[in-house]
Amino acid sequence: MLAIGGFKLSDSFESTCCRILDKRPFALICGTAVYSHLSVFLHELHPFSSLISYKMSKFASKIKLSYGLHSCQDITEIKVDAIVNAANNSLLGGGGVDGAIHRAAGKELLKECRTLGGCADGEAIITKGYNLPAKHVIHTVGPRSEMPAILASCYINSLQVLTDNQLRSIGFPCIATGVYGYDNERACNVALTIVHDFLQDQLAKGQDKIDQIVFVLFNEKDKKIYKALLPEYFPGASTEC
Repeated sequence: MLAIGGFKLSDSFESTCCRILDKRPFALICGTAVYSHLSVFLHELHPFSSLISYKMSKFASKIKLSYGLHSCQDITEIKVDAIVNAANNSLLGGGGVDGAIHRAAGKELLKECRTLGGCADGEAIITKGYNLPAKHVIHTVGPRSEMPAILASCYINSLQVLTDNQLRSIGFPCIATGVYGYDNERACNVALTIVHDFLQDQLAKGQDKIDQIVFVLFNEKDKKIYKALLPEYFPGASTEC
């Protein structure tokens, strides 16, 4: 029998679920499929999806899109408590977002990163922001192939580091979709899934530790994907920059 978020479903419902398993990240544990995203999954299938949409819309004001270089602000320009760096394991800088953040932050960021001993895939480590408008940088390392569990860990651990440090706003790039080659749409689904579920978990605990989450999108492809998918996860959230 299929269990989703702790709920046991009927065999007939299970057959429907299994046909769309590739749409959301999941793990197989002892033959039982466990989804990491109950509410959006049920939004696609459940007859009471309007109630689910109502609950999700509570988070809409916390989510923002920023459309990258020369349109709104790129990730090195946004004023949040922390921006996320799509780093490599060494944490010593590289190309793409990683290189842009190091250049904008200045040499002191590299100096601090040299003391950290690197970062494993899916983990997250915080540093100061130095010359950036953001107070801090949260460095995370995405998977080099399509591994949803590791990509999900990047977002989960980044959000956890944010809240553990009593910070309340964060900017995310599209992790692992560049040279690491993760499919943009599938990566977007992972990102939105984890962010939604993290906020939902806080709500269930009576907590409200995050004020704003910004997805900073560098290219037109990601812009179109996020504009299309964001309302499915966060009804009422603005898709404008």
